[in-house]
Amino acid sequence: MDPQACWRRILEAVEDNDQAEVDGALRDLWDWFVRGGFAPTASPELAKPVVASHGMLEVVIDGDHLVLRGYNAMMEPTDSYPFLTDT
Repeated sequence: MDPQACWRRILEAVEDNDQAEVDGALRDLWDWFVRGGFAPTASPELAKPVVASHGMLEVVIDGDHLVLRGYNAMMEPTDSYPFLTDT
């Protein structure tokens, strides 16, 4: 998988208001990270929070980085994976 293309897919789905596509792309990116894949690069001007409809995955702004964060069924944070920052 190309994590950069997946991040673009997420941003386009948000722009198109396509929550099903956002959910699928977030899951794909999460699975990529869990398997040890490398992070996409996010430009600071493209940094925006994104939340899956089920609330279990979200991209959040954490300081200067975007972070993909997962939650368990009790909505407690589990793992998180930082993006690379394009400076």
